[in-house]
Amino acid sequence: MGINKKELLSNLLASKSIIVLIILSLIVIILSYNILGPSWDIIVHYLNARSYLSSRFYQNFTSININGWEIQQNTFYIEPLREAMPSIIFIPLILLFHNPIFPYIISLYVIFIISIFVFSNALKFDKILLYSVMLSPFFIYFSLLANGTELLSVSFLLMMLGSLYKKSPLSGVFLGLAALSKYPNLVFLPLLLFMENNKKTVVAYLLFILITIPWLIFNYVFYGNPIYAYTSSISFNITTSNPISIPVVPFLIGLSIPTAFLLLGLLHKKYINIKDIKDELKSTLTHNYFTKISIAFSTLAIIGYVIITLHTDYFGQIRYSYLIYLSSSLFVLIILQKEIKRTPKLLRNITILSFLILLFSFAGFYIITNETYLGSVNLNHNNSIIQNAVYQLDNLGYQNCRIESNAWVYLIYLNQSAYSPLFLNKTVSSEYPIIIFNLPDLVESSSYVWDAKQSMLVYSNHNFSILLPNGAMCVKG
Repeated sequence: MGINKKELLSNLLASKSIIVLIILSLIVIILSYNILGPSWDIIVHYLNARSYLSSRFYQNFTSININGWEIQQNTFYIEPLREAMPSIIFIPLILLFHNPIFPYIISLYVIFIISIFVFSNALKFDKILLYSVMLSPFFIYFSLLANGTELLSVSFLLMMLGSLYKKSPLSGVFLGLAALSKYPNLVFLPLLLFMENNKKTVVAYLLFILITIPWLIFNYVFYGNPIYAYTSSISFNITTSNPISIPVVPFLIGLSIPTAFLLLGLLHKKYINIKDIKDELKSTLTHNYFTKISIAFSTLAIIGYVIITLHTDYFGQIRYSYLIYLSSSLFVLIILQKEIKRTPKLLRNITILSFLILLFSFAGFYIITNETYLGSVNLNHNNSIIQNAVYQLDNLGYQNCRIESNAWVYLIYLNQSAYSPLFLNKTVSSEYPIIIFNLPDLVESSSYVWDAKQSMLVYSNHNFSILLPNGAMCVKG
């Protein structure tokens, strides 16, 4: 049987296209990281991992004070409610690199690329199509640069869905990794029943338990409760005192990019016959095994999203919209895969649109984040706000002293012994010098009790203020 040269050339061009797209997108991400720097949440994951590697944690864990949602002893800082996977990824990177945060972001991107190939190979979906639809600028920004747990979640969920389609028990492994990346992914546990084989189903659940149980043991040994991280996260994100807020706009944001690709994919049609769509949908639902999985996945995702986000703030609602984003993307991919077979040049338009949206959106995000807390004091090589604050404090005679600040995470990252107002307000009255950074969503927080009336303002500019409480003390270390 002879080789079809036309098909071979087409496959070669497709392979080159996906490589070029991956490299170009990586360049955009690298540039974005260098402009914006690591975010608050990524630094917290790093600090968690660094503290877990500290001998102090294992020597003194029985006397560690868990103050609601954080553990703090000078530059030793842990938030137990944080998911396990970022710390697991950070630990070897800390051992290998002097500054592991950039390698961490690259690691997330590599995992994401692997998930694209695993999913597309399992379902025979076009890799360029899958990559283009999944690489939403919104998704990459909030998932990769702002936190990372969402990107890990989507990556492992894609691998889980690919394995589930092949009825492989490995789906239990990937679901376990997804659940350790973002605890609400536990809502997808019923999907393993799609294995349609009792033995494989049992193996899948056992593999899920095998992946999860080390974290449960860790929580039991160090926090006294095997599900401490889970319950703390639920308490912090769901059962807070925040008023109920229906997450309509974040829900629509999760639908926006997949919908844009869907509309582009249907532009070549002169008219849309509703009857044809109904017949095709009925046939797909009846005969397409993956569509059935997608319906079950989306149903669980929507239920989980609504339950989680009713009491979270607006930013939290947007971040959890990865559940909606992935759900809607599955159906868009199913439709576009068929449309590409009918109109091959459509893939080129989707690829171009994907990269243009990515590029212009990052430019927009850079402008927006100058006005939001994500970009106000994020650390990068161009930002000297926090370094300047520490320098001014040193000039006041408080060099290497413990301080209280609303940017404690960034300060601890720079090895400054800093405490959060939330922590000190619940333990002892602070006599530490206070640095208040002008972060829009933090400085106004009613949870912070600065006792400013009994403190003296000793330095102020438009970026931060330094106050000294009555009887201010310099406690070293």
